[in-house]
Amino acid sequence: MAPRLHLKSTVLNYGFTFWQLFRGYRTGGRDWLTAEDVDGLVISYKDDLAGDHIRNTKRLIEANPLTRLWPDRKPQAEAIISYNVTFGLGHTWLAEVRGSGILAAARGKHPKFVVVDDPLSDFANPAETSELEHIDRVFRQVILSLPRRGDPLIVIGTPQAEDDLLHKLADNDSFIWQRHPAIRDETTRDVLWPE
Repeated sequence: MAPRLHLKSTVLNYGFTFWQLFRGYRTGGRDWLTAEDVDGLVISYKDDLAGDHIRNTKRLIEANPLTRLWPDRKPQAEAIISYNVTFGLGHTWLAEVRGSGILAAARGKHPKFVVVDDPLSDFANPAETSELEHIDRVFRQVILSLPRRGDPLIVIGTPQAEDDLLHKLADNDSFIWQRHPAIRDETTRDVLWPE
């Protein structure tokens, strides 16, 4: 949990997603020569925000010289990541990521990783209490059931209320919860990231 414009999405969504695709799915002592296909799901408040996150990650992949051999299986689809990952040494795996709005998320899929990035709505238009409760219910009943046991589920965001989903996760031992406030010292008004 951290304030706006503090690179949460850049590091914990785009960077983490890219790393998952780059390394392939591995269990046990597997190395990259035995990596399996990997699929992920990026969830945000609305479908269009999830699509923006996918587009940003896809642009980073396309700009990276280490991925120059990866054929894009869906080059016309800006909001879908689908590559055959290869490094020219024979072994390949399929790497796919799709996006979804949190209220449109459905059970059944079991992606190898899930990133929930800004599930609580646009900060300029905060959600009502009833909507925050609905998001919390969907998270607990649907989102938590998506990844298999041991596969990563990352939740990133800026809180909107003291009892919203992001605050409730602080009490859940299944999550590593961190708070990164924008103001380091209230008395001196020293800020973490001055503009």
